[in-house]
Amino acid sequence: MRKANVNGVVFIVGIIIFVFVVSLVVSTFFQPKRAEGIPPSPHATEGYLESECSSCHLRGIRQAPIFDHPERENCLTCH
Repeated sequence: MRKANVNGVVFIVGIIIFVFVVSLVVSTFFQPKRAEGIPPSPHATEGYLESECSSCHLRGIRQAPIFDHPERENCLTCH
């Protein structure tokens, strides 16, 4: 390979790494904030599917607060 080709490849790889690092920083430090007044989930939500929320929260199983907005399907977006 000629030196010009090597410089071009190094430049492109550098741009790809730069874009990756910038996107990682942005996604880490600029997470969307919860809306004011929306309570966080009082229990762990990792590993849950959002469809599982209604299994307890529609009927109040194990003292789970009953939904006041069951038409919304994206529970973990806010909570």
